[in-house]
Amino acid sequence: MIVEYPSKEDWGEGISLVEGQKIEGFAYLQLMESCALAYFHPNPVTRYLFRKRLRIVMKLFGDRPAERLLDAGCGVGYFLPTLARFARRVDALDRHAVSVGFAGRIVRNRRLGGVGLTCGDILSLPYREGSFDAVVSLSTFEHIHALDVACREIRRVVRDGARIVIGFPLEGSRFFEFLEKLDGRTFLRRASRRMNTVFETSSEARRTVSGHVSDWRTIDAALERTFQVVRRRRLNLLPGIGGLYAIRLLTTK
Repeated sequence: MIVEYPSKEDWGEGISLVEGQKIEGFAYLQLMESCALAYFHPNPVTRYLFRKRLRIVMKLFGDRPAERLLDAGCGVGYFLPTLARFARRVDALDRHAVSVGFAGRIVRNRRLGGVGLTCGDILSLPYREGSFDAVVSLSTFEHIHALDVACREIRRVVRDGARIVIGFPLEGSRFFEFLEKLDGRTFLRRASRRMNTVFETSSEARRTVSGHVSDWRTIDAALERTFQVVRRRRLNLLPGIGGLYAIRLLTTK
């Protein structure tokens, strides 16, 4: 399935407000944690890599459409136009209400049918057992301490044989750390400074924004304890080198 890449206009003036840093306090930090600007990053390589993740996900899902899909950690809803064509029903969940509000803008502006939005926690999913036959969760697990709880919750709400795709950054390598520092000092310098200032001065931000608390090895181990790994994909900066992102296709044991 061809991935649809939304434009900034799909959020009305929303993304422009984030870019212009006109959203105040910890709401700005929450939107940045939700990758609000990642797909419109000033660095074309970063834009390419973030978008390529979505193409890999759809290839892993294959040609068989889903009946009901959960997007766990939907952020501002960038993936929803594609997922809404792939599944008859999409439930999109994020723990930041401001991000869910932004996702609602693209649902309305794109007139996406069969998409439900919920502000909730992946550690306590507000869905019945066996509700979904497909799940996608990108750039969410690195923000979670209680990985086994998250895995058990996903297992609880999926049917036997469900297709589950989880993606997370390959943090920890010197190469990855170099790119993060380069990004913070060049392309997103102003944004990085503002994020640090908000985090240091707002106790509410520290309660609601976790940052990255689990590395990829820990995430992989947790996934393997609960699910069967069907396929592993790795997104590199160049063919064979510069690992940046891991994507796993899982199913139930």
